Amino acid sequence: MGYNNVNPEVLVKSTKTQHFCLSTIVALLAVAQVNAGQIQDAIDAAEPGDVVLIDAGTYYESVVLKEGISLLGAGADSTVIDGSGSEVVVTGAKNAMIVGFTIQNGLVGVHTKINATHVFECHIRQTEKYAIQFNGGFGVIGNNLIEGGGQGFGIHAENANPYVFNNVIAGYSTGFLTRGPHKPTSIQNVYAGNRSAGILVSANAAMDIQESEFFANRLNIMGHDLDESDILLTQAPSITVPDSDTTIEEYRDRIAEIMGSVFSEYPVVVYTLGDVTGDFGMAALHAKASFRVKASAADTEIVSYGAFDLVTQDELNAEYLNADEHPAISVSNPEVTESECDRFALDTLFRHSPSYYFTEEGFLVFNRLTSYTRIEVVVPQGFIPVSSDHETIYEWQDDQVVAKITDIGKTTVNLVMAPIEETSLE
Repeated sequence: MGYNNVNPEVLVKSTKTQHFCLSTIVALLAVAQVNAGQIQDAIDAAEPGDVVLIDAGTYYESVVLKEGISLLGAGADSTVIDGSGSEVVVTGAKNAMIVGFTIQNGLVGVHTKINATHVFECHIRQTEKYAIQFNGGFGVIGNNLIEGGGQGFGIHAENANPYVFNNVIAGYSTGFLTRGPHKPTSIQNVYAGNRSAGILVSANAAMDIQESEFFANRLNIMGHDLDESDILLTQAPSITVPDSDTTIEEYRDRIAEIMGSVFSEYPVVVYTLGDVTGDFGMAALHAKASFRVKASAADTEIVSYGAFDLVTQDELNAEYLNADEHPAISVSNPEVTESECDRFALDTLFRHSPSYYFTEEGFLVFNRLTSYTRIEVVVPQGFIPVSSDHETIYEWQDDQVVAKITDIGKTTVNLVMAPIEETSLE
């Protein structure tokens, strides 16, 4: 991997009290600076919530984002991350954001897997396979120029539902390809000069397409119909990074608003904690009648299980299996074609002592790895939460507390509970 001769000025700044936008970089560089030879050094030094400012220059490296940080360049026309032919130029991370870069010269420009990575005001080009690739997860992709050289895909969403707005996606084999059960959103994007299709919605997939513009694609949309809000352009669009004066704080507000809407349609898992430590219920609620649930710990015992249609009360077919040496339940009902949020339920009783136990001090602890986005924990009667490793909403339901968490990607839920007479809910 090569390195440029520029020794960039890199600023890491907490956003708890101050927020940044591209137009304020010059003023901010007067604040205490950290001299780092590579972007990755600055990322590694940052903490969740920090904004990492990168000065203009060309950086010959591949970078891995860090959870909760915002990587801010001096603008796509002057700040370049060149992957030097690497497999992935920018690897995403949970709740990370990248703004104001040219990202180029790799098999994949930005890759994100089972998390939420957001991309704004970037120029992504010279990628052989994918400009932006989602393998599961979510992201808000806005105000970018995604420019190909006649091959590959602009955006590829595999079992993911990114929210994509106000981008120019031009010059690929296919501009936007979606596969799998999730439903991405495309709003006010321009698809131009894509050799096979502007948008390809594969079989059994779906996409919400609104107010999109099309020019000189072989096919504008495959697997989906144009509607009255879509526009067929009569002259070539401007192939530039769309103008935006949006601040980091405004982007974060937009992300939070979109996530609140999108995640309400994600499957939910409800853990019910009873009187016997080690045993806990797990109910998984899905929109479709076919899905699979795999225990996160290989030594988990599935004591009992059953699947149901909560609307008709019909029992569904469910089968125990071993998936990668982990106990799992497959709910398979292809004849049921209806789809409705939280309609189809798998109810299981798990037994796993390390996930639910008493401490020597008399606290109850629930500690469990999950890949669900909407997570609820029903606290046993007589106990109340005193700490959680996530931002958590607590609600009283009858005489029990329910802890509600929203988190994208694999995450460990750690909830500590105390006898109700000894504490109060904070």
